[in-house]
Amino acid sequence: MIIRNSEREQEVRANTCGGEGSVLFEHISSGSALPAHTKMFSDMVFEQGCSIAKHYHMDNAEYYYVVEGEGEIDDNGVVTTIKAGDAAVCYPGNYHSIKNIRKEPLRILGVIVTND
Repeated sequence: MIIRNSEREQEVRANTCGGEGSVLFEHISSGSALPAHTKMFSDMVFEQGCSIAKHYHMDNAEYYYVVEGEGEIDDNGVVTTIKAGDAAVCYPGNYHSIKNIRKEPLRILGVIVTND
C-alpha cells in the first residue's frame, strides 16, 4: 500500500491534552487503514512555544521520532532536550509531554501502539 503525501488527512489540535498553542497532525494512516495494534501514525508539527501537555498512556505506548527541530520532553519526570534523529517511547502506565523550544518548527513522527 502506498500512501501519497497529498492523501494525508490534516487536523489542527488546539491545546492538545491541555498544552499551549496548536499542533498540526498529518495522519499518515488513520481509521481502518491502520494495521492491528496501531492507534495512531502521524507527522506532527509544532510551531515555537506549542506543546502537548503531560498525559498518561495507560493501555498503549507512544513512540516519537524527531524529524527536524528541537524540543523539550518530560519523559516520566525526566526533563531533557530532544532533537532531530532522537527517539523517545512512553510505555504503558507512564506519562510524557513535549514542547517546541526553538523558533524553527519541531516535526515528529508519532506512533501509538496498543496491546490488544
